[in-house]
Amino acid sequence: MARFSDSFRRRIYFNFVWSLLGFGAIIVIGSIGYGLIGGARYSLLDALFMTVVTVTSIGYEEVIDLHHNPAGQIFTMAIAFAGVGLMSYFFSTATAFIPNLKKIRKTGADASVSNGRKP
Repeated sequence: MARFSDSFRRRIYFNFVWSLLGFGAIIVIGSIGYGLIGGARYSLLDALFMTVVTVTSIGYEEVIDLHHNPAGQIFTMAIAFAGVGLMSYFFSTATAFIPNLKKIRKTGADASVSNGRKP
């Protein structure tokens, strides 16, 4: 099996690791935000649950009441768009690398072979 080039490894690192770090940041920011929005009535677990349900687009249940809280509703929309955007980015980069992995294993060339350029 051929070795991967350094530029390919850097792209994998950038695309996957940074998108996972982005997810982590959204989870932390969302949990802190929902903790502040909900106040002392709700636990950190409630805030984390609300964030995960929102970011993953599950929409299971609204644990923290946002019906009469426009700031909370806007915060939820921002967290939802950021989560969906990051998931789209993560999965699009994952599917872009799959055909290139086969070519790299066969030829030992860089991922740029798939678009007709030579490394």
